[in-house]
Amino acid sequence: MRLVSSAAFASFLVNHEGACARDFRLVSGRQFDAVFAHKRRWHGARVNVHFAPNELSHARIGLAVSRRVSKKAVERNRIKRIIRASFRECRDNLGAVDFVVIAKAAAVGHDLQLRAELDAMWRRQVGASKGNGNGHGRGRGRGRGDARNADETSK
Repeated sequence: MRLVSSAAFASFLVNHEGACARDFRLVSGRQFDAVFAHKRRWHGARVNVHFAPNELSHARIGLAVSRRVSKKAVERNRIKRIIRASFRECRDNLGAVDFVVIAKAAAVGHDLQLRAELDAMWRRQVGASKGNGNGHGRGRGRGRGDARNADETSK
């Protein structure tokens, strides 16, 4: 069995393709404050997502999973892993936006629902960044009311 130094292992983790490198994370309080000051957010059942444009060429993410969400570190870490994995899969399509994801207590034990909610929010942002300009990802296709009316007329 070959032993690897801790420095080599740390280098592997930082440079690993799947890792969420420092370039893609919000790391300082000042960066978090800038996102909160922008006052754009999405509210979901399991997370709130605050977002603001940045001056970089890529998206970044910051996480807030407090002890109010769960007293157990294992559960908080699992929520963070799910959020990071979801972000990692679509970060190349999100544009130059900073996100702060704040977990709610409802996220504990609902991994699939949390992942589905996050994926829907990222798709919404991708739609917003591709051209309708309102930041909500709306404006394409029929709205909820039109869809109901279309169903009634097709009967």
